[in-house]
Amino acid sequence: MSDIVTVKTHEELLNLDLQSLIRKNFIEATEAGKVIYTKANDTIIIDKGNLTCELKIINSLVKKEEDTEKQSQKIDKLENVQKFDPFLNPDKELVVVDDLFSNYKILLNKFPVSENHFLLVTKNFVKQDTLLSPSELTCIFNILQNVNGRKNDKENEGGIFAFFNNGPASGFSQQHKHVQFMKYPLKESKPFPDYVVEGKEFFIPDARYPDTDPLFKSDLSFKHFILPLPKKFESEQEKQELLSFSFIELFKKILNFFKKINAETNDDYKDDLPISYNFLMNENWMMIVPRQKSHYKETLGVNAVGYLGLLLAKNQETKDLVLKDGVDEILKTCGFPIQLDFGKEDEYDY
Repeated sequence: MSDIVTVKTHEELLNLDLQSLIRKNFIEATEAGKVIYTKANDTIIIDKGNLTCELKIINSLVKKEEDTEKQSQKIDKLENVQKFDPFLNPDKELVVVDDLFSNYKILLNKFPVSENHFLLVTKNFVKQDTLLSPSELTCIFNILQNVNGRKNDKENEGGIFAFFNNGPASGFSQQHKHVQFMKYPLKESKPFPDYVVEGKEFFIPDARYPDTDPLFKSDLSFKHFILPLPKKFESEQEKQELLSFSFIELFKKILNFFKKINAETNDDYKDDLPISYNFLMNENWMMIVPRQKSHYKETLGVNAVGYLGLLLAKNQETKDLVLKDGVDEILKTCGFPIQLDFGKEDEYDY
């Protein structure tokens, strides 16, 4: 296996050949049986015009669900989390960077959706439902910049994105804080937020000015908020500040959204819903998606990747459900209808 890798500064991170390390470790860990990767048994491209979706049928998902269920049965109390936490003492074959800024590790995903699927995790236990910190946002951005900046890498065509599942309805499977990185579902086309922010300058939303509201793609079925990111930063300090401002403004949208929907008394939303969201990011944009269900009809699990056009079915039954009900309906039901609007924010909003 590879030697222990330590990264102390952002400059070291940006200069590290991270993609080569990830690829080498992924091959070795797969051969050793520490990464359980199975290519899709079948793949279907569903193109409805507004969002092209890749539906993968992966029978090995059953194994992941069984392992997750066994783990959740053991973790009945928070104090038991560390005892069964796969990120605190991971298999050495899964470790790409053992020490990142003294607070983080980069690990391979034991059950990857695609090749070279990897994670940024906290070295010590931190709950998954905490906010991303300014230093974490900067780290995420620099990892994206590192991997996506290697234009000559044929295996990295299309690039990677980052995503963070937060809250009980978001689709996360581990309580230890982690951000995931993987290839885009459809290499031949850009993700839809890239088109939304094309030609847009960086801005910070301000409730006093409607033209600074977050962007969205109006023909999609699900509620979402997108912000463009700066084309360049003058320093790491400025990068951290502007990324943090953008993230906090998106999170405020989530807070206001759930505050107002929980104040509603209609039949669709009778009970208070816990705050849940998916956060997705590349070097050009951030997107946040409010969530109300982690599974569609208690059968199809949906996390952040679903909202960039990747759904994973574990068997023929789940595949048939997706084809019958349609991607728009699934994403809307697990999220919220895009038409849902509570009007202008006021002085009582965040």
